[in-house]
Amino acid sequence: MIAGHSERRTYHKESDELIAKKFAVLKEQGLDIEELAAAAYEIGRPLPWQHLDMGFTEAYLISEWQKAQREEFTPMCFDLCRRCGVCGEAQV
Repeated sequence: MIAGHSERRTYHKESDELIAKKFAVLKEQGLDIEELAAAAYEIGRPLPWQHLDMGFTEAYLISEWQKAQREEFTPMCFDLCRRCGVCGEAQV
């Protein structure tokens, strides 16, 4: 599994060391990131992270999940991107 989104590495300068620290904290809290990543989730069912508001629209996350099932690639964000809803109103 690849850890750390390229956007976070590029724009936020997150290093391998920082990402390793994040994994260590998750493990200390009893969370297995690989297990969570491999778990089967269903559209419409509550998700473990649903209480977090990162700005993504639910429609965007569903769209990304469906694309992942089809093994389709989503390009990185760009200036004035409105794909997910974080930087303004989403246009899914």
